[in-house]
Amino acid sequence: NQNQEEDNFPQKNLITWNEVLKDGDKYLLIDVRDTKSYDMCHFKNSVNLTKEGIQNYETNKIKVIVCRKGISAKKIWYELNDESILVMKGGLTAYKNEIDNKFTIF
Repeated sequence: NQNQEEDNFPQKNLITWNEVLKDGDKYLLIDVRDTKSYDMCHFKNSVNLTKEGIQNYETNKIKVIVCRKGISAKKIWYELNDESILVMKGGLTAYKNEIDNKFTIF
């Protein structure tokens, strides 16, 4: 049940756009949407990786998984089972709604 998963998701592993934008150098935004969607629009300084790519990507930054609404990101987070990774709360939709309403999402 997706709503149950939403309610049970560990809050300590969620991060907001405001937190990331305040201290952007600390974070690596990992966009897990398909390549076509990523190529049409993505957040600057983000990388487009698969689940396997996330595991193998070397960085000193805190990894933050981003998708359109946060649902796919949470699913991948559960599959990776890595407490050091964060999920962007609300995904790119939250960025559009909270930060920049001109941001286009595909």
